[in-house]
Amino acid sequence: MATVGPREKPGLWDSLVNSICRPPRDVYTSEELIGGRHGRFTIDQRRFRREDFVLTNKSGQRLQCSHYRAKGSSAQQRPCVIYCHCNSGSRRDAEEALYVLLPHDINVMCLDFAGSGLSEGEWVTLGAHEVDDLAAAVQHLRTSGTTSHIGLWGRSMGAVTALM
Repeated sequence: MATVGPREKPGLWDSLVNSICRPPRDVYTSEELIGGRHGRFTIDQRRFRREDFVLTNKSGQRLQCSHYRAKGSSAQQRPCVIYCHCNSGSRRDAEEALYVLLPHDINVMCLDFAGSGLSEGEWVTLGAHEVDDLAAAVQHLRTSGTTSHIGLWGRSMGAVTALM
């Protein structure tokens, strides 16, 4: 019968912490996002586009973001929902929201929280610091001049972040 000594316990503890705060990171390229390399796609025979950009959170980390909207609608103010992903997710998870919201003239913005997807950072904090990332996204939409109202759609950690 094997026994576990004091030196093995930190490894077990580290594994447990990493499974929560550093789950497997979603690795992808921008070509794998809806709209592919050029960011153009259709839903129900309507044309839409994806614009990728980078925001910086208050910790100085670069956050990879996407804004989905109807093609040719940049001058019009429309409501926008920010999709907040789960702790092992990324902005790719917003796909479910695109098919629900875009046909109703509601734009969608999504981001990789720090420590997730293609954004900088090593750890997720289950909402504690993701709320700062969300604040940067809200501020971006408020100053863009393209958004009339802002809604939040969160899944798991993203829902916690939206509530905070």
